[in-house]
Amino acid sequence: MKEYTKKKICFALLVHENRELVEQLIANINYYCPNSHIVLYNGGNKPNLCEELGVQVCPTSKKLKYGNLSSYFFETMEWLDEINLNYDYFINLDSDVLFFRKGYEEFIEEQMKDADYMGVKLRIPDKNWTCGKSFKKDIQRWEPFFCTKPFWGVFNVGQVMSKELVKALLEYEKLISLKNALEETDVFGIEEIIFTNLANELGFKMKSYPDDCGEKLIRYRPHFKVKELSKCLSKKVGWLAHPIHRTKWDPAREFIYELQSRNINDQKSLIDKNNKNKRQSYSFKNYKSKKGNA
Repeated sequence: MKEYTKKKICFALLVHENRELVEQLIANINYYCPNSHIVLYNGGNKPNLCEELGVQVCPTSKKLKYGNLSSYFFETMEWLDEINLNYDYFINLDSDVLFFRKGYEEFIEEQMKDADYMGVKLRIPDKNWTCGKSFKKDIQRWEPFFCTKPFWGVFNVGQVMSKELVKALLEYEKLISLKNALEETDVFGIEEIIFTNLANELGFKMKSYPDDCGEKLIRYRPHFKVKELSKCLSKKVGWLAHPIHRTKWDPAREFIYELQSRNINDQKSLIDKNNKNKRQSYSFKNYKSKKGNA
């Protein structure tokens, strides 16, 4: 068996409400990614939201404007540098994600052997992309910082940056001007543009998540349902799901929590039971349909 030094992930979680779900997300990550470190950024208006959760909180946390989350990235990176946290990869996560299968840490280590940046749906976007249309209205602001013709785009959740890239961002000679531009801009979703283009401008190799565990499972909509999660588990596809409804009794959320509380054999039984219930439901619907047409 090949031996290697396991790389360490730092998950930067942006949270803003519902302390109980924040606690459950921390437990979820600790279970599925036990070798990783977790830090929080409180982007809401409840100062005590993250107190006494056993996880470090970025001290400069503040309420963020929807559509511009870039300051959360930079403030967290600067703070991690100040406290000299030991990590190899910085990954941002929103509060409506959950892991449902182990193996993400190994996946990241394998994928990042030949890259310093990885994002979901990394591409040169088409003209219909909402964030891109907003960006083009303010494009002159960004020309001093990186190439804008063409420019790159990603889906925000799950951006992976090596510590070397983070270091280069913090040492970027135009950082102060860049942060001022980020504060002043009205570009919606600028965090889906700024980091991938800076990585490219600074000469770092970029890549996209593989489709089967990237844009199919980490997406804007629709929210996950138990049926889709069960299918992924049966086929052993993916590790991280976004979005999961931020409601305590959401069936997909409860399904993942139940998986966490069971051992491997019990998990298989839960998946098989769910698949059996689906087949029975399908058979009953067919029976009703045939009976109605008789």
